[in-house]
Amino acid sequence: MYKEKEGFTLVEIIVVLAISAVLLGASVSLILSGNQVFKKNADMSHGTKILQQTIDWLEDYMAYSSVVYIVDNADPVPAGFHAIKLQGSGPQEGQLMFYKEGVWGYAYNPGYYEGWRIAIKPSVLSQRLQLEVEIRNREDIPVAASTKIISFPNYKNLQDNRDNPNDLYPMFLISLDVELPEIQVPPPGGGDDEEYINTTTSFAIGGNPNFIGASAGEIGVYLQDNRSGPGTSVPDGTVLYALEGYLTPFGEVLEGAYYITRNSQYVRVPFNEEKYYEYLYGIRRQGNQYVQGTAYGQKINIDVDPENMPTPGIHTQPGDLKREGDRFFVFFPYARYNNDYRDANYWKEISMTILN
Repeated sequence: MYKEKEGFTLVEIIVVLAISAVLLGASVSLILSGNQVFKKNADMSHGTKILQQTIDWLEDYMAYSSVVYIVDNADPVPAGFHAIKLQGSGPQEGQLMFYKEGVWGYAYNPGYYEGWRIAIKPSVLSQRLQLEVEIRNREDIPVAASTKIISFPNYKNLQDNRDNPNDLYPMFLISLDVELPEIQVPPPGGGDDEEYINTTTSFAIGGNPNFIGASAGEIGVYLQDNRSGPGTSVPDGTVLYALEGYLTPFGEVLEGAYYITRNSQYVRVPFNEEKYYEYLYGIRRQGNQYVQGTAYGQKINIDVDPENMPTPGIHTQPGDLKREGDRFFVFFPYARYNNDYRDANYWKEISMTILN
């Protein structure tokens, strides 16, 4: 007789399933752990590269200065000084910037840090400056750090004049005996896809082709074509194309940008290049010198993600955007007060053409 074949018992099945679950959990944990280690190592490698380049840049453009002051802020920058700072807020927070001949510029193009931030803790050591430099990733986690001590062969004065010595985004005022690099103006564009590069007639908010804002065209042509009497009245809320490629008296090549005006800003004619500079960038002639003043037009922040725009609040700044459905508005207050973002009169709608 043949013995009847028996199956697995319930206890055996449960034991096998339990062992399988343990092995699967261990495998998943190992994979996740490996991914985290890989990401951590990649962040450390990238952060270390950015860290070294940042330290080298700071040393190159500070070491030969005879006077260095560390301050919380300086607005305006005092005469006789260049300035180096870390942007303390906004989309470019933690970016390295410098001030030369009346104009702020980026040490590197705005996209260089790719959302990463620099933090610096400076300390004065007699006639030397100690910089504790830290690089933070997109999650604001420190991934690389180093300390650099800078000596000043032309030393005359070194002071820390900050009210808050723990500020991670200080400003350095350095004497004019250091030659700073030329300002790198970021190239115009509407995102990574060249098909949607901004033009003189339209621009894509955040580079998104689904949200194309209408422009009144190149500002000089617009004003000359629409002048009346002794001057030109620019309609309230008009979006105007700026001066891409123009060379300012400071030797700066202007970027492409869009501006919205307030209360029919009045522009005198003839509208020559100097008026361009003053209207859009606040650059005006004072005797035989050009100085940085206040611009009449307001630059619109088009470098936002239209799908994930922050909710306006008390920290909303002139030029910030908000979205209501498929309508976009730019904030343009008379003055800056904490709650003026609540006033609908300060929000100018941008003329939009929605593409399907």
